[in-house]
This record gives sequence, structure tokens and C-alpha cells, in this order.
Amino acid sequence: MQLKKLLPLCLLSIILASPFSLMAADTGKGKVLYQEKCAACHGADGKAVLPGSPNFNKGDRMEKSNVVLKKSVLNGLNAMPPFKGALSDANVGDVLAYIRKLKK
Repeated sequence: MQLKKLLPLCLLSIILASPFSLMAADTGKGKVLYQEKCAACHGADGKAVLPGSPNFNKGDRMEKSNVVLKKSVLNGLNAMPPFKGALSDANVGDVLAYIRKLKK
């Protein structure tokens, strides 16, 4: 009986502990930030300019969760430098919302 009460509480805790996934993202701001910070390597249209850069229009990169992508953006990945300190959590959310639109 206690387990039935505990499960919803655990799920609610997980949701509340991850505000990044709940934020309303601004794709317009994300586009501007993407052009400033990302387009030189990832291409203005997300189709990748440099070898090894993921194509945001296809492939498995965009199948990853926002949490995984946010970690890559903030900490860097392979040749991509970290953007921790240069982009806030909200900024990263805006950029991710924008690049997710590129695949559609």
C-alpha cells in the first residue's frame, strides 16, 4: 500500500528536480545564439560544416535527451569547446529548442 503512495511522489520529485526540461524555450533567441556560437562549426542550417560535427537535420544526435545535449554543450565534447559560463541553462534550452526544429 505504501509503495502506491511513494511512486507518484518519486515521479513528482524527478519532474521538479529537472527544471531544464520544464522551461519554456525561446526558439527565436535560440536561433540568434546558435548563429553566434554554433553555426561556424555546425552550419547555419545545422548540416555541419566541419568534419566530425553532427548534422542536426538527420542522424542520431538529435535523438538524445535535452539533459545529455545540455551536458555536451556546457562541458564540451570532442573538438567542441565547453560553453559553461558563456551560456546559461536558459540559453542552452533556447538553442536546443531551435536545433530540434531544424530536423522537422
